Amino acid sequence: LETHLLLRELHDHFKQFVEGGEAKTATTFEEIRQAYHNLPEVQKCLERISLLEEPKEKLFKLMPNKNMPAHILDLLSCTCGDNSAFVGMPKYSGWPLNETILRRRPIVKVKDAYYCFLPQGLFRNLVNIGESLIAEADVKYFRKQYSKARSDFLEEKSLNYLRALLPGAAVHANLKYNDLNLGVENGELDGLIIFDRSIIIVEAKSGGLSASARRGSIERLKQDVGKLIEDAYEQGLRARDYIKRATLPTFVSSGGEVLELHDREQYQDFYLINVTLENLAHLSTRLYQFDKSKFLDQHEWPWSVFLNDLRITSEILESPSEFLVYLQWRTQLNELVDVHSPDE
Repeated sequence: LETHLLLRELHDHFKQFVEGGEAKTATTFEEIRQAYHNLPEVQKCLERISLLEEPKEKLFKLMPNKNMPAHILDLLSCTCGDNSAFVGMPKYSGWPLNETILRRRPIVKVKDAYYCFLPQGLFRNLVNIGESLIAEADVKYFRKQYSKARSDFLEEKSLNYLRALLPGAAVHANLKYNDLNLGVENGELDGLIIFDRSIIIVEAKSGGLSASARRGSIERLKQDVGKLIEDAYEQGLRARDYIKRATLPTFVSSGGEVLELHDREQYQDFYLINVTLENLAHLSTRLYQFDKSKFLDQHEWPWSVFLNDLRITSEILESPSEFLVYLQWRTQLNELVDVHSPDE
């Protein structure tokens, strides 16, 4: 842990080194490296790291401390025999797709010693592990208060990031609408953004993938992704069609405010954005893999994006026009079946 913290400190020093302009005077990579290594603060970090070299057998050992006390490690630990189900299936003993307790308890406790042989298994599952701990402690609280707070957080953050991407846009949250003539009753919308002649319809889904989907079950993966993307897509299409077909599209917010869209013909472009709290990675960049006739109209693709990727997008793109161009090209990527992207 101390080595990791020192490496992060070195990274911070490098950022300051680059931002300070010292690297601009160098003409080769070797000169940049040498100038950076000559910094007194960098030399101190490197000396401290050299003193922390340990025998290989201790590399995976965790020592309780004030930041990670033993009772917390115990919550994240399993012991010998706890994972017997992984090797208990007669025909598939030890098969990689078997259920394993290590996803929930990635630390192994032997007597009084703690070991984490797959650190990324801990770091990449922190949210899922944390939610499991909450549900185990109070399942009623988890299903009611926590789940609602999680959903509210996702919706609020999603609209905040889109607001940053589209300064000056009219952003409306938590809307309801009805039109019995069009067969729309109790329609709901997480967000509606009006920018110039564009309308962006936002649906946020805070659910996640099940354990079997994470293990690689194709059928369960389709079901879970369907709930996160397909449901949001259908809700977005319903709202878009309502705006296009209603005589006077009218929405009511949770606070009772009424939004009427006069002169609907002025809105030329519609975008459907589905924000997820689960990082779907390549699944959201390859929507063409799903049954188009059942899942998506191939000429009306949504942008399915992980919340943190939306945050990064809001920090990188510098203008509304740049974002809208990106949105157009990004959704069309789903039609280029020969182009593969592992994530956003």
